[in-house]
Amino acid sequence: MNQWPNQRLRIPLQNAPNHTQKTSPLVEGEEEKSQICSNCEEVGIGLIGFGIFFTLLGIVLFFDRGLLALGNIIYLSGLAVILGWRSTVQLFTNRMNYKGSLSFLVGLFLIFVRWPIAGIVFEIYGSIVLFRLSISFGRLSLTCQYPMAAVSCAFRMPMY
Repeated sequence: MNQWPNQRLRIPLQNAPNHTQKTSPLVEGEEEKSQICSNCEEVGIGLIGFGIFFTLLGIVLFFDRGLLALGNIIYLSGLAVILGWRSTVQLFTNRMNYKGSLSFLVGLFLIFVRWPIAGIVFEIYGSIVLFRLSISFGRLSLTCQYPMAAVSCAFRMPMY
């Protein structure tokens, strides 16, 4: 069938293929790849959420050792899914993060050997140091390399 039904007026058909819009297979592949990555991130965020939930449930239920250990394992697996295995290992073995990594892993070990309260304290400290939690108070945004200094500066208290 001819694309131009009326050769004098040159009016295109409604269902005629539009040759001006070309799509390359690379663009379609990149969209599919980004969809796969977003699915992995959703799973990782879900795992981290369940890990935090089980950890908090273990704390509420008088430091139940099984729930705390399960929460930590699920949390670390979610972290590995989001960051990737290589980046997770680099996070824990980076020379600047030794202090946080060591305290987090000591806390995990203490939970496994039935000292859950001390383990949670070590893990919280290790998480703060390892991830350098960012605290925002209005216009003031601090990176907590020294958590007490950040809190004292945020609330305008003198640091002794």
